[in-house]
Amino acid sequence: PAKNICEALTEMGHTAVMLDIFSFFPDNGKSGDISQNGWRFLQQHTGLENIYSSLADQRIVAKVQIDVGFLPCLPAFKKWYEEFQPDVVGGTVWISSRALEFFKRSLSLDYKIFHYAPDIVWGNINSVCDGYDKYFISTDKGIEHAISIGQNPSTIEKCAFPLQKQIQNSPRLTKAEARKKLGVKDIFTIQLSMGGEGIPSMELLESLADTGLNIQVLCLGQLRKQTEKLYNDFRKEHPSLNVVTPGFVSNVQDYTYASDLVISKTGANTWMETVYMRRAYMMTDAFYVGKGIASFIRANNIGWYCPTVEEQTEQIATLYKNPKIFEGTELNISNLGIEFGAEDIANRIIALSTNKTEQAQES
Repeated sequence: PAKNICEALTEMGHTAVMLDIFSFFPDNGKSGDISQNGWRFLQQHTGLENIYSSLADQRIVAKVQIDVGFLPCLPAFKKWYEEFQPDVVGGTVWISSRALEFFKRSLSLDYKIFHYAPDIVWGNINSVCDGYDKYFISTDKGIEHAISIGQNPSTIEKCAFPLQKQIQNSPRLTKAEARKKLGVKDIFTIQLSMGGEGIPSMELLESLADTGLNIQVLCLGQLRKQTEKLYNDFRKEHPSLNVVTPGFVSNVQDYTYASDLVISKTGANTWMETVYMRRAYMMTDAFYVGKGIASFIRANNIGWYCPTVEEQTEQIATLYKNPKIFEGTELNISNLGIEFGAEDIANRIIALSTNKTEQAQES
């Protein structure tokens, strides 16, 4: 979302930059590396992630994490602020938004601040903050949740989901058209998203191979050498299952349009892109913040949450034998009423900047 928002602001003629909040630590990137490695570990151990995140999602924990943990960042951020002089700053991850609010409060800086809730229908208790000028979220369900966990209702605004412009501007394709464009078979197709970390689900592929179903699986995500070897070994052992591994692609929309079903772990971006392209979605692992998404998917009958390989395989077999199920799913998706486009939140951010200028003139 941050990248998409910055691109929208830049195209409107404004100056917008993306920041790594950990770059302000005076440790040559070690804090960022620790954070990234820790998150990668938790992605591979969903149970541990749920335990850790549930224990950490408390206001007192967030207070300590931010007001103590980010103290060493104050000098570097003050220097950046004096050089850049931003009118508005904001984050698309709670820890970034809270850190930016802490910097403003501690250094008595003059800028408006927003938080965009990236989990669409849910949010961390840690993300709640009285210092935000705006708390943006993309669904009515998300607004209800934000209020329930204590965010000031006067700060909350519903906005369109900041979709990649490339996806939004791409023509909508039928499954047959997308498959022809990609040069893949015109058969029942699954997109298996491994995400930027490139963590595959070989257990699911092995289970699908055992079913003998005439399907193909498009595996998207970072293709590390170790991951590539896993796929090559799999193909040798299970030649009947057509597994396509393009890696990390820039035309993800073509692969989604080619698919009957998109499968991933909790990932609001992948899920929302799938919603926009009106394809069915299956969530396999619900991270702590993803449980709200899983409940929303079930309640609106727009996909499936299947936490075990057995459930995933059984559901896929059901869909393979009864493809008309997808017609109902796609209709329900079209009735969600979620808006898309990064320009919407970009305009709201500009309005925040305008309010700041008007207030300065009045004073």
